[in-house]
Amino acid sequence: MKRDFLSELCPQASDRVTIVAMNQDPIANQSSNPQANWQAVARWDDLPDQAAIEVVIGEAIIGIFREGDAIWAVDAICAHQGGPLVKGKLADGCITCPWHGWRYRLSDGFNTTTGRPMLSTYPVRQINGAIEVFA
Repeated sequence: MKRDFLSELCPQASDRVTIVAMNQDPIANQSSNPQANWQAVARWDDLPDQAAIEVVIGEAIIGIFREGDAIWAVDAICAHQGGPLVKGKLADGCITCPWHGWRYRLSDGFNTTTGRPMLSTYPVRQINGAIEVFA
């Protein structure tokens, strides 16, 4: 993303958003600025209800899922065999992998069959029309 895109996306927060390139360490950035890890990834209006997008922040591949007014950010790759979760079925706060049907709760990354945590989750928020992920 370019700095001018961020200014347009969320003008009041543009001074708080730092772009983390693939070779930068987001943890190191956090120590110098506690807000440095909130990353603008999309516009709220560009992610319709019952939709998902995939974003890359640093080395993390993250799925952003919207269901009504709720949004979640979790690992975008299925823990079973690497299926693309953003292409799965979203229902009742869960995502089902399109490859083999593994289902995960988006709120905590737990597999609904085993009851075990299998996906990392990330804080996500909507601010000034932007969706931001803390990663």
